[in-house]
Amino acid sequence: MEYIAVLDLGSSKMKAMVARKDNRQELLASVQTVSGNGIRRGLVYNSEEAAGKIVAIIQELNKRLKVGIKQVYVGIGGQGLHSQACSIQKAIDGAEIDQFTINDIDGECQENLNVAMEIIDIVSPEYYLDGVLEANPEGIACETIEAKYQAIAGHSFKFQSEVEKALQRINVKVAGYLVAPIATASAVLTDKERKAGCALVEIGAEITSLSIYKDGLLRYLRTIPLGSGSITKDLIDADKTEAEAEEWKLNEGNAFPEEKEEDIYRIVPARAKEIIDNICKQIDESGYKKETLGAGIVLTGGGSLLKNIDQLLTQESKQTVRKVENPAQSCAMGLLKLGKENCSLPEPVKIEPPTVAPQDEEGDYDLFGGFFRKPKKKKTKPKENKPQPQVPVPNPKETTSSASAPAQKSVLDKIVKGLFEDQE
Repeated sequence: MEYIAVLDLGSSKMKAMVARKDNRQELLASVQTVSGNGIRRGLVYNSEEAAGKIVAIIQELNKRLKVGIKQVYVGIGGQGLHSQACSIQKAIDGAEIDQFTINDIDGECQENLNVAMEIIDIVSPEYYLDGVLEANPEGIACETIEAKYQAIAGHSFKFQSEVEKALQRINVKVAGYLVAPIATASAVLTDKERKAGCALVEIGAEITSLSIYKDGLLRYLRTIPLGSGSITKDLIDADKTEAEAEEWKLNEGNAFPEEKEEDIYRIVPARAKEIIDNICKQIDESGYKKETLGAGIVLTGGGSLLKNIDQLLTQESKQTVRKVENPAQSCAMGLLKLGKENCSLPEPVKIEPPTVAPQDEEGDYDLFGGFFRKPKKKKTKPKENKPQPQVPVPNPKETTSSASAPAQKSVLDKIVKGLFEDQE
């Protein structure tokens, strides 16, 4: 069986999933564990702890599969991840555009980028031939071609190095690195939302990412160093354990202020408003106003499980908000969707025991339906034995008589002579 295996390394949880390659919605196995100090703000913080947890969840995943994992796709994000617009213009003097021209321009764009961080990917290409946008420029002649892209930059080198060293311990390779917010978008956004324009907001534990789509393409990507983990830390400062704080946040917390006297009920709304204010600020800075985002805001990520946070975002942004189902799984499900190569080891070959050919009446093997059957031996009738002459048994009374002895000897001599004559 062929399948896709993915690894989503979040600041709060590490998740590993496997789905059938021919049906990405059919999960074969799923494992998750607490990230601890291994991952902070989406980046590797404690190398040894992160490696140990990565190895553990992949090994656990292998136990649940009939065929082991050969390679795995890894989501990459973290603090500092952002997009940068870039463009390249080239004169081709009336020649037709071919794939070589496009590849040359793509490579030139990456070489000429002036970015402080590493380039992870270049996405959303648009090609203008003599100033006119063309969705498929190949085969069209023009004087000049201009290509516009979104380059995705972030802190990737150390992250990739640490992940690969961890996976080498269990002989698992990296099938590819996929930009985490782009993977999330592939899982939760509809084509209609991408085309009409929308802001995808993913609230994690320590990072909130904002991706803006318009006309079907990614136009803007930023990460905000705030998440629902800030609320948990505030509750810990209010004399709760980490487990108690997380449980209270999900069960009692409310993004809207409540009229209660206890100070603890003011903690969650205050921090939630700070997160939402930063999201709205980034949307404004993107240059895409409410009028250009026809599909509004799509909200996902584990932090979106906080009660009424979608309503708070609606109130502050003055836009419609759609909250995604199963938001904590969005990124991992997107990674499964984008993965292309089979990640399973070859299935063990089953050796069938040799079959014994049927035997015929003489005990010979009847191979190939009798074509090579041994010829049967001819049956011969047993020879008939000739009856032997009967030797008369002498009377005991006569043998005791001395007078009859010569006569008996004469009779015996005749019998013996007859026997020899018969054999001749």
